[in-house]
Amino acid sequence: MAVLASASLACLPSPARASADPLDREDRQYLENLARDTWACIEHFVSEKTGLPYDSDKRLSRPGTSITNIGLYLACAAAAAELGFIPESEARERAGKALKSLRNVQKWRGAFPVTWVNTDTLETTENQFSTVDHLGNLCAGLTVVKSAFPELREDADAVLAPMDWGIIYDPDNGLYKGGFRLDLDDFDIRQSWGDWHYGNLGADTRLGSFFGLARGQVPLKHWQSLDRRTETMYGQEYLTPGWQGGGLFMQMISGLFLDERATVLGKSAANFAYAQVLHARAIGTPVWGWSAAEGPTGEYLGWGAIRDAVVTPHASALALPYYPRRVVQNLKTLENLGARPKAVDGGRAHDFGFRDSLDWQTGRVASGYLVLDQAMLFLSIANFLQDGAIWKWFGKDPVVRNGLEIIPEYGQSDPKALRVYAERDMEPPTEELTLPLGAKR
Repeated sequence: MAVLASASLACLPSPARASADPLDREDRQYLENLARDTWACIEHFVSEKTGLPYDSDKRLSRPGTSITNIGLYLACAAAAAELGFIPESEARERAGKALKSLRNVQKWRGAFPVTWVNTDTLETTENQFSTVDHLGNLCAGLTVVKSAFPELREDADAVLAPMDWGIIYDPDNGLYKGGFRLDLDDFDIRQSWGDWHYGNLGADTRLGSFFGLARGQVPLKHWQSLDRRTETMYGQEYLTPGWQGGGLFMQMISGLFLDERATVLGKSAANFAYAQVLHARAIGTPVWGWSAAEGPTGEYLGWGAIRDAVVTPHASALALPYYPRRVVQNLKTLENLGARPKAVDGGRAHDFGFRDSLDWQTGRVASGYLVLDQAMLFLSIANFLQDGAIWKWFGKDPVVRNGLEIIPEYGQSDPKALRVYAERDMEPPTEELTLPLGAKR
């Protein structure tokens, strides 16, 4: 695996990182230590039988995983080697074992792996499932593995090649269909709450849309059909579904793989994060970071259930490309509030990084960890410390380069945005530092 610290790619849309490091040595060391502990958590909760990650530390009572978890785990293994946490040979072995198991996961329409499986047996655990969000994340992880470990390219392509995004595309409205049911071998689009289509540009399904276009399997009409409506809070404009649409991870997960900072997509994500900083000041909390997470009392706080009292560390960590000083300060405050206690598993105490969430009003901390949230936190830190290693692996792929060329938003950059992020990172929160999106239809 090549060292990527000094590499650069012409296809990346935004300027290279400024020469002046925004963090001092102590803060960078803090992030490295956190990344090491978080990787220890991720690698601990992996099935010895299949090499796949469990969805959470509750592996005995919930022995399942999603293809999102698998995709992010593959990228994490590569990043762990790049950071020097494990030998390259071990990272390649981990990725290879996971790929072997993934090839044995049931496929629907002979093309796409089902979304949820038993981590130990690979048996399908759901009849109906969400597709585009999970498939995009899986494809992203597979693409990183192809670049990081050329020896595994053939194994990764064996999963990627059969995927035909045209199967999911609905030409009537230009969107992807939702609700695939195994028993019907078809999409169950009509739900009690409305038709199930994936229609938001500012959502975690963006990677799925990217891959469909990049592979030439859906027309540009699909991208043009995505909803570009916005929400504004504290003077900050960002794409919907917004605050109660799952929080920060929805807009920022694609930015783990694509350097979106200077694009309209990055501006939206950055405005969203800054609105959360302003919200924390408005409600009088010392911490920020609202995103879907497992709450301190065990319930999952996702779409429509984000609560002011509950913050999650992965949310602010995702904002590292925009506000590194604010993120490190926030993470340290979360730690001081008790969000990073040791974990006990197998009769031993472990440093596994942050628990999944914290109720800053009561001081109660979530009992465990979700591998998705740990992986997002870990990959964001790895990208920051290794000068965009994930971005560069991802951007080396010819399919990705094609997507960057044909999708308009990735060919339009705004250098002013990077200056605004830097100003926001240095100054006390103020609503005067606005950044218009210019993304309306």
